[in-house]
Amino acid sequence: MENASQVGEDQGCLGVGNFTVYADFNCPFCYALNERLHAMGLGERVDFRGVQHAPSASSDHAGLEVLTELTREVAEVRRRAPSIEIAVPLFRPSSALASVLLDVVSKKASR
Repeated sequence: MENASQVGEDQGCLGVGNFTVYADFNCPFCYALNERLHAMGLGERVDFRGVQHAPSASSDHAGLEVLTELTREVAEVRRRAPSIEIAVPLFRPSSALASVLLDVVSKKASR
């Protein structure tokens, strides 16, 4: 199986138009997707929309359970996308404000 980044580079991304990606800033899998899209040169064709996978996430809840879950998720991302550099964060912050900011900035940029 080929790396998605290599396939995009080899094919020049022919036939690929603009597309929407729903992603959470605190999700390791969303981060890996973002990195792959940029590696393929598709960053300008993506309309990112913020979502919250874990609306109850908070930097105040940085316990062992959260760290264990993040460690497991990052290990899976490393297994699936070995070319992506990613570290295990110490907590999973709320992404609500970041999502709102992305929305505001995106709307201003499209004017």
